[in-house]
Amino acid sequence: MPAVMQAALKWQVDLQEDPRFYGAALLIEPFFAGAFASGGKGNAWPHPTSFHVIEPVIQGQNTHPGWEAEHLRACSKAVKEAADPDTVLSKYPNYALVGTPAVEFYGKNLARLQEIKKRVDPDNRFNKGIQIAA
Repeated sequence: MPAVMQAALKWQVDLQEDPRFYGAALLIEPFFAGAFASGGKGNAWPHPTSFHVIEPVIQGQNTHPGWEAEHLRACSKAVKEAADPDTVLSKYPNYALVGTPAVEFYGKNLARLQEIKKRVDPDNRFNKGIQIAA
C-alpha cells in the first residue's frame, strides 16, 4: 500500500478519536498518472502531464475556532511527511482556503492571466473565488 494511503487510513482513525473533528470528512481523490495527458505549460494551472495527482478534500462541521485551518495544516504536513522526497507538492485552486494568494496556484502564469483578465473583464465582474485581478 502506498505511503500516502497508509497516512490517509491513519488520519481516518485520528479524526474518529479526536472530538474536535466530529462531523469531519476526509476524501482522497486520486488522479492516475497521465490523467492530464492533454495539458501543457500554457494552462492556467501548470503541471507536468506525468504527475500523479492526489487531492485531499477536507470538510468539517466543527465550530471550534480555527478548526479548518488547523486541520488543513495538519493534513498538509502529513502528506509532505508521507510523500517521496522527490515529490512536487502544490495547491489546487478548487479547494483553496479563503485568502490564499493566487500566485500559490498559478505561479509564473499569473501575470499572463492578469493580462487576460484586464482585457476580457475590465470591470472585475467575475470576482468570486481566487482573485487574479492585478
